[in-house]
Amino acid sequence: MTANNPASPVPPKGGSSSGLIGRTLVLALAIIAAETLHGTLRQWLLAPAVGDLRARQLSIISGSALILAVVWLMHRWVGAYPRRQCAVVGALLVLLVVAFEVTLAVALGYTWARITQDCNPARGGFMLLGLAWLAAAPWVVSRLRGTHPPLSIPS
Repeated sequence: MTANNPASPVPPKGGSSSGLIGRTLVLALAIIAAETLHGTLRQWLLAPAVGDLRARQLSIISGSALILAVVWLMHRWVGAYPRRQCAVVGALLVLLVVAFEVTLAVALGYTWARITQDCNPARGGFMLLGLAWLAAAPWVVSRLRGTHPPLSIPS
């Protein structure tokens, strides 16, 4: 199936790379909104029962599922299908989410030790796994939806 075929799962996306960047920004805002709600619910419901660090560790699983769902729902609109575009979208998502997370943490008065704890597996932080998943999510969704061919290994 091709982008020019009306029966194709891949709708044609016109415009420049700035269009893809703009759509990626909207996707990042949707992920940030969903993850903000996720974090609020985590603090209200899970943290009192298991503690803050454990709640943040456990929420990597539900947060990863949430990221997959948001990317799945917005994938066709964003229009990143080739692996290169998926990589660009994934990298931009990571940069935008990290910028938001750090800005929010500083605004909330968290210390740098607390902010970096989430990214340090030796201190129980799993955020790097979440960021890796965020970077890979556009490619994973593109593969699951069949909007670009599988990786080929040269013989």
